[in-house]
Amino acid sequence: MNDATTPQLEIRHPEVWELAARIRRDCIKYAVHSRMEDNSLSFGTIHFDKSQDNRLDELEAAVYDNSFFLTPFGRRTFLVDSDRFALIPDEFFANNPEECRRYYDFLYPNDDRHVQIDEIKEAGLSIVYGIDPALDSFLRRTFDNPTTVHSLTPLLRFFKTRHVRSDGNVMFAHFSENSVGITAFRNLKPAFANIFNFDNADDAFYYVMAAWQQSGMHPTDSLRIVGDKDVKSELLPRLRDHLKNVAQLIFPAELLLMGKDAMQAPFDLVILPLCE
Repeated sequence: MNDATTPQLEIRHPEVWELAARIRRDCIKYAVHSRMEDNSLSFGTIHFDKSQDNRLDELEAAVYDNSFFLTPFGRRTFLVDSDRFALIPDEFFANNPEECRRYYDFLYPNDDRHVQIDEIKEAGLSIVYGIDPALDSFLRRTFDNPTTVHSLTPLLRFFKTRHVRSDGNVMFAHFSENSVGITAFRNLKPAFANIFNFDNADDAFYYVMAAWQQSGMHPTDSLRIVGDKDVKSELLPRLRDHLKNVAQLIFPAELLLMGKDAMQAPFDLVILPLCE
């Protein structure tokens, strides 16, 4: 593991604090804040050692080398980037988890991952996905009652609740420094959702445009982008050359109470309180 940093947090009443973390292939991104105190937000990224093959060992080292992770927070939420998942509309499984699992088993036969289901009532669907059993075991034995969700879940909940309107179709692209989470809604219903890793802006641009075409969006539909400032700055002019209605998503004003740097924090982590 490299460039690990331990924030000097003063947490007097951890029961009113929340930890949110996204576990990626090369790092863990985190954000912590108090539900009762303004300007309490702290966030950062701990990168894994790329020379090491075992990501779980790197994650374990990141957690135990940065003791704030082990604080007894009132809530702990972990986002996982599982590449084995399916979006199941409510009408397909009638709120039956076993039916969701059957879809997963059909798509990924003989898979040994721990299967989990996130119900997203706002979008009228559930995400069924697989988690590495070793990762699932580590989170459960290290943290008291952790909540684990797919990385697409908060994006679908937030965008559907806060930004999908009846006056048009819309796609959202959430950029981090090396990945993009894309969700699209047509006729108020989800039409596309996936996460792509990229090494350069050309790849990120390709993924957005391919998702636009695959989800059946029209030239007059809307694209809203959010997330990493550098990636947005590079891609915004290129996207506007190809699509008519492209704009940056307006940052939720209420999240600014978390801290003056809230707009620089990982967007998918700080919106979690708005997805409850």
